Amino acid sequence: GVVVRDMDTFGTDMLSAVQRTARTTPSDGLSEFSDNLASVLGSGRSVSDFLREQYERFQSRAEAQQTQYIELLATFAEVYVTVLVAGPLFLVTILAVIGLVLADTLTLVRLVVYVGLPLATVAFAVYVDGMTTSLQGPTDGGSADAATDSFGETDPHGAGDLSGDATA
Repeated sequence: GVVVRDMDTFGTDMLSAVQRTARTTPSDGLSEFSDNLASVLGSGRSVSDFLREQYERFQSRAEAQQTQYIELLATFAEVYVTVLVAGPLFLVTILAVIGLVLADTLTLVRLVVYVGLPLATVAFAVYVDGMTTSLQGPTDGGSADAATDSFGETDPHGAGDLSGDATA
């Protein structure tokens, strides 16, 4: 990409091209990665070891995020079954039994079945969509807020920064 273009077109050395990318990219994650890579290149540390560490770091973060996302979806599924499947079945059964004693529960059953359930299902779908979309972050390729970036990092304090290790 940009580093190769700087090297080929402008004759820039690899270290300067990576440092320029770190300074000019709008992505916090790419900037951090480029800074760390520049430190590794400047110190003579093994680039393959650095890239392996970065891969493992991003892989473990992705796995943790996916696990969290799956658990959230499982919770939503349990809520849906409880509130919008078992609950209405129980309610309709109760109203049918009450209908044997009282005269006019059919209107309430129709209201629940034809209005209440569809509205609750649509509201639940909109809520789940909003929650899952906010967890996925931006899809336009731009940098996100301080909580997430294009590498999917959620640590705004940079606890996983490797720049201190590069000088060792």
